[in-house]
Order: sequence, then C-alpha cells, then structure tokens
Amino acid sequence: MLRLIIVLLLSLATPAIAAAQQVQVDRTRVLSVLSLDCGTEGGLEAFNRGILAIGPSAQPLLLQALQEGAPADIRAAEQRRLGERYTVLQTTLKDRGADLLASSNGAAMPSQDAFVAEGLRRLDARYRDNAVRGLGVVGNAQASDPLRRAAESNPDLAALVASANAGIAARNR
Repeated sequence: MLRLIIVLLLSLATPAIAAAQQVQVDRTRVLSVLSLDCGTEGGLEAFNRGILAIGPSAQPLLLQALQEGAPADIRAAEQRRLGERYTVLQTTLKDRGADLLASSNGAAMPSQDAFVAEGLRRLDARYRDNAVRGLGVVGNAQASDPLRRAAESNPDLAALVASANAGIAARNR
C-alpha cells in the first residue's frame, strides 16, 4: 500500500517537476539569446535563429527584460566583471606611464563607479533592445502596449519598436 502511495505521489509530481525544469531551460535559453550583440557580424542572424527556436513562450521573459533590462543575477556578474576589468585597465595604464591616465585635452580615465555604471547601462540597453527585437519576431498583440510605453519612455527604442510592431501585425493578419 505504501509503495502504491509513493508511486501515485511521484506520478503526480513528475509533470510539475518537468514543467519547472522546462521553465528554467526556457529562461536560460531566452537569457542566452538576449545577451547576444546584434551589432556584430552574424549577431542579428544568430539572435533571430535563437528566438525563433524558442518561439512565443519567450514573450513573458522578453516583456520582463523590456521593463527591467538585464536580470539582477546577470547584472551582478557583469558588475563584478567590470570591476575586475577596471582594475586591469588601471594597472596597465599605470605600468605604461601616468601620462596615459590623462590626455592632453583633459580627458581622463573615469572613476571605477562611473566605468561600472556605464557598462551596466549598456548591458541593460542591450537586453531592452533585444527584448524589442524578440517581441517583433515571436510576440503577439499583447506586447503592443508594453512596446508603446517603452518607446514613449525611451526614444532610442522608437525605431526598434516600430519594426517590432510591424512584425507583430504581420503575424496577426
């Protein structure tokens, strides 16, 4: 009897466990695609192939990235990487001579906080840009309002949003 109860419990839990694992796999796949640099040779094509392979199930994560930028865990890892990169750059410049720390026109190496903040700003921008691109490829009509709000709050996204909305409209005809 106990064996039967255990088998029944496991059979009921297996679909839930599989669904939770699938959500994590989808999250990992979507975040991997969102991290791509679409400005590099082949980057946009790789992005489009990746997001098409995931399909419409990516929309919730794309909408989240549109609103928030990169997820907190990715931002934290990037913040650590940027801090380490800054230290290496600073050491390299010092090793090559203090005259490289400031140019003749007064430009100087930014502070570590400014360097890291700029890197995180770029990371968030890449995730938002790619979220818009992804919604244009696999999104549905429910993405239209969030896209419109994103374009209103960030004019830099306006052209990408227009293209995404055109893609959504074409798929919904």
